[in-house]
Amino acid sequence: MDRLFYDELKRVIGEIATDEFDRAKARKVIGACELVMKYAIAAREYGLLKLEDEIVNLNKYSMEKWLYELIILVLDGTDHENVEDIGWSSFFSQGFSSYEGLTYLIYLKGALIIQFGDCRGIAEKKLKSMLPEEILAMVPNTMEEEPFTD
Repeated sequence: MDRLFYDELKRVIGEIATDEFDRAKARKVIGACELVMKYAIAAREYGLLKLEDEIVNLNKYSMEKWLYELIILVLDGTDHENVEDIGWSSFFSQGFSSYEGLTYLIYLKGALIIQFGDCRGIAEKKLKSMLPEEILAMVPNTMEEEPFTD
């Protein structure tokens, strides 16, 4: 599945490169990275069950619904291969491209980051490595957000 991931990442980044650069859409991509980091940090610090209370705040009428669905799979104890399989089926059935495609791939990678319990530095590097140069230039030095407070 890694090959598929990188092929699709290359495709959506290529589509972004051929489109006129859209700062608003780029900010949404960065927001997706920040959201993933927020949940990844919280999962490591407070445990996966804390996410269950927090993800109800995701907007289920936007791209965030995909992060919600992927995190639910992780919380339900779905193994990573099935999370990927279901994630890819959703990706292809929706026909995501360009900025939305990149956002979805960030959410898919993010769900796996959360599932594997990657440390902050590794999680941030994985997410930043997915971003095209123009978007990466807009990212603050750190995407780490403070996790939820009790």
